[in-house]
Amino acid sequence: MDETLWRASMVHRSPVDAVAGADGLILTAGRDGAIRSWDALTGEPAGFLVEADATFLAVLDGLVIAADAQRVRRFELIGGREVGEPWRPPRTFVPGYISVITAATMGGRPVVVARASAELCQWDAVTGAPVGPQWTGKVGKLLALTAWDGRIATGGDNGEVRIWDAVTGEPAGSPLTGHDRPIVALLHVGGVLHGQEFLGPIHRWDVAGGEPRGVLETRAKGMVEGGLAATADGRVLFSVDQAGSLWRWDLTVPEPSGELIGVDVETAPAVAGSIVAAGTRRWDVTGRPLGDELAGHAAAVQRLTMVGESVLASFGRDGTRLFDVATGDPIGAFRSGLDMAGVRLEDGRLIVATDDEEGIGRYDDHLETSPTSTTVWGVAGGVWPDGRPFFAGGTLGGQVHLVDARTGASLRRPLPVSKQDVLAVAVTTLSDGSLMLATGGHDRQITRWNPVTGEQLGPSQEAGEYSVMELHFRTLADGRVVLVSIDDDGQFRRWDARTGKPLSTTAEVGDVLFARSHEGVVRCWDLGSGRLVTEIPGASAAVAVTGTTLAIGRPDGSVTVTVRRQ
Repeated sequence: MDETLWRASMVHRSPVDAVAGADGLILTAGRDGAIRSWDALTGEPAGFLVEADATFLAVLDGLVIAADAQRVRRFELIGGREVGEPWRPPRTFVPGYISVITAATMGGRPVVVARASAELCQWDAVTGAPVGPQWTGKVGKLLALTAWDGRIATGGDNGEVRIWDAVTGEPAGSPLTGHDRPIVALLHVGGVLHGQEFLGPIHRWDVAGGEPRGVLETRAKGMVEGGLAATADGRVLFSVDQAGSLWRWDLTVPEPSGELIGVDVETAPAVAGSIVAAGTRRWDVTGRPLGDELAGHAAAVQRLTMVGESVLASFGRDGTRLFDVATGDPIGAFRSGLDMAGVRLEDGRLIVATDDEEGIGRYDDHLETSPTSTTVWGVAGGVWPDGRPFFAGGTLGGQVHLVDARTGASLRRPLPVSKQDVLAVAVTTLSDGSLMLATGGHDRQITRWNPVTGEQLGPSQEAGEYSVMELHFRTLADGRVVLVSIDDDGQFRRWDARTGKPLSTTAEVGDVLFARSHEGVVRCWDLGSGRLVTEIPGASAAVAVTGTTLAIGRPDGSVTVTVRRQ
């Protein structure tokens, strides 16, 4: 029976695209295709969970309104039952799409308003029936939309801001003025329309006559969409600017000044009673942070790899997490590519290298980097004959760069190994103390080299019909060194490291495993025989830690290290 050594849950998290507030609840929509609810005060899961993609969320009269670009769906807040059929935008000669959407109580009933396929549409959130006119050709390309009783306000990419009669579809007055750039977020608060100008201040207009009511001064650089939210009593406004910063505004004073309460937030703000949320973070209405972040939404483990002999690296859409492979203790986290190598310096410090658009990205404990100047795809680590740890990086120009792990300085001139891109490299020290470098890539060949002299070791070997994507040296229990290749079709092959010749499959079963995933299937092979041992159900990634110990990653973001019993 297999023995689990340790397990880490939700190692990786999906971004949150939308947040909504209800009385005592916060709802989040993540890119894992789920909408979840949380207790606004404690941050604990609150029971609502449905599978739905959403970039917009709202809660009205006990209904959760969830929308993406293709459809609007409605769910009961208690129980999560879907109400009716999804509403889809009108289809013309091309598929319809929803560009901007809002929800509000209008005339005593919950109404959803959206710009869909060039039409501004309204429908009853409970019945799904159309409400009022659907008008075209008047609003242009919208960037912002808000609604309140009997009125709809729009902001277009041409800079025009208008208030419309929701019943007739006619303009309620002239376009609003005072802003220099397009308005990217709108919100009605207590008879005043607030509009976030792109890279500019928040403008305020009287909704009755359209007269400017001053501005809330803020400036930001960035491309975040931003957003506005206010407490139910209209006393406090929250805004997210184009830099992703969250501001608090006291609207009870004649000239409100902004208080910065959060940076690098993921979403527009949402208010749940006395609590405001943005992404997975919470504050009270005074701007004080509340507790830890929400647990959020899981992201699948995309790849696992060993960094040296003692560190496990897990790759996900939110970056890379490093763990002590023996204990499961977290070591570090940072953003990187999908290939990684690690070496330890004489003082025991771990240096990690990753593939990078600018070259070999080198990171120490402080996550500082000193890349080379050439795009690198695959990396490997080893020890130079004089004892210096080093990294090898295959480039998209057919070369291998060899750099000192401590300083980043080149150890020799780049080694030309192919006329095509080098996608995989591996390094090992043989029993006689000599270094060996293996390379592969788009030329569909595997070639061995002495990286110190630059000498090619024997002829190149044909590696099949597909590009070589991974190379790994592994030592068997009897001391033999095996070179493992994985191609772009997921094919697993073994090669004798000393002769370079391919190894045939045998009947013997050893005690060293190799695991990799391809197109959603995780397979595990015995390195001694070359035989497929098993496929691991429900896994998204795996790597052999040592011998028969496997690290397994799953779609729920968890990582488990397990000893496999024969």
